[in-house]
Amino acid sequence: MVFKPIRILFTINNFDTAGMKYILYDIIKNIDRSLFEPSVCVKRDCDTKLNEEIRKLVKHYIILDCKKHDEMSYKEFLKKAFKSIRTLKKYKFDVQHSFNYSDDWTEGLIAKLAGHKWIYTKTNMNWGSGQWKIKSFFADKIVCLSNAQKRIICKSNKLNKKVVLIPIGINIKKFSFKRDKRIQYRKELGIKEGEFCLVCVANLVEVKGHKELLEAFSLNLKKHPNNKLVLVGGGTQEYTEKLQNLVKELGINKKVIFLGKRTDVPDLLSAFDGFILPTRNIGRKEAFGAVLIEAMAAGLPVIGTRSGGPEDIIVPGKTGWLISPEGVEPIVKAIGELVSNKELRKTYAENGLKRAREMFNLELMIKKHQDLYLELNS
Repeated sequence: MVFKPIRILFTINNFDTAGMKYILYDIIKNIDRSLFEPSVCVKRDCDTKLNEEIRKLVKHYIILDCKKHDEMSYKEFLKKAFKSIRTLKKYKFDVQHSFNYSDDWTEGLIAKLAGHKWIYTKTNMNWGSGQWKIKSFFADKIVCLSNAQKRIICKSNKLNKKVVLIPIGINIKKFSFKRDKRIQYRKELGIKEGEFCLVCVANLVEVKGHKELLEAFSLNLKKHPNNKLVLVGGGTQEYTEKLQNLVKELGINKKVIFLGKRTDVPDLLSAFDGFILPTRNIGRKEAFGAVLIEAMAAGLPVIGTRSGGPEDIIVPGKTGWLISPEGVEPIVKAIGELVSNKELRKTYAENGLKRAREMFNLELMIKKHQDLYLELNS
């Protein structure tokens, strides 16, 4: 009997703005081709380098341009749904794995009617609506990125058997410290010898805590005037200008650098001496916080908040600082300890790198996904 690879259809909004695009890319690129045959379905095509790479790696690249079910009339929804079912049925996929972030349950219904096993990965901390309940009803398995997500979903005992914990894993070597890049970027950024430079990589949105970080950093400068702070991440013009105006008001213009959205983060991280992700508990928590692992892999001591996912990543007192997500003072204290204690920085950096290698490596994430697909098709 000839063994046929399990045909998996991965779905995601696009390979441009979707938050999980790089994680999905890593899965598709590294999945065992002797066991699995990956294909992709997007809601919107885009002209990006990543998109080009994906097309080369998959068997089929499908575009199904569909709105959320609640944005259409029932007649329009049924028409599009049956069209999607016919499209997907002809490919005869075994498993459909969704990385779409919303609570829209349409995909699950279509997958089941097309005869596929259906999985969705929970990419955010939203929960509680009837939409999520329906989406979870259609799912054969639900992949959680963190224990914080798992605790929320498993409040309903009915979902316990469906939930699988698979933390994000990264290519550790890709983010490893590079001395030549450190020299290059520090020169480009104007970071002088002896200056301590802290970095935050996060979209410029309120929940990420940039306002509190800037206020804490300005207070820290009174004791440590040789510090600099670099903010990496894009945002709306309105909010970016709001943060830039705050920097002017605090009188720390020469100490803070806004780099905007960057695609060279794996190399860029080598330029810095410490990392912080000061996520606030505003409405929702951090689903995971993969950038913390990237910083640990780059050999940086890290500061995170008790805001969901980071609690799985950082071991306080061993691999970094895990502080309260409320107020400015916890950030001031953590930055102060980070800057003033060189030995502690070194210890946390070494322990963090070891934890990243052992717990959050790419190979482990790929294995757990492959085991899940094999279990569903056993």
